[in-house]
Amino acid sequence: MQAEIPQTNVDILIPESTFGVSVHQSRDIREQNFREEVKKIVKRGGKCLLPVFSAGRAEELLFILDEFWD
Repeated sequence: MQAEIPQTNVDILIPESTFGVSVHQSRDIREQNFREEVKKIVKRGGKCLLPVFSAGRAEELLFILDEFWD
């Protein structure tokens, strides 16, 4: 769904910019690295604690792992 544009005049806008100046690897490479790190931990009998800041992000990580284990 498209974002709504407020019908008001804005004097100052401060956007979230946590990754504003970062250049990230492609999603495929990041997912592959994530899967490989989890695999190494599990193979040596460890447990993974994945701190996530939203339910959507947690679901996304679990979906990536679910596809990997299949």
